[in-house]
Amino acid sequence: MMEDIFEFLARANGYKLLYEIGQGSSAKVWLAHCISLNQDFAIKFIDLEKQLGRSTLKKSLFSHRRNTKTSRIS
Repeated sequence: MMEDIFEFLARANGYKLLYEIGQGSSAKVWLAHCISLNQDFAIKFIDLEKQLGRSTLKKSLFSHRRNTKTSRIS
């Protein structure tokens, strides 16, 4: 779970995680500040492996990739 939070920090431009405000069996909720809007938001990090199980998650991701349609914009 902490790896996901650090990954979010690496990718989230304009957000600053402030502190953890809650947690459950398969998720953690953090208070984050959006710098451009000058507002605070709650961000929920869900541990999908824990919630769904690893094999179910893999099947779901594979199915999503197979069924996703993309179009090219020129």
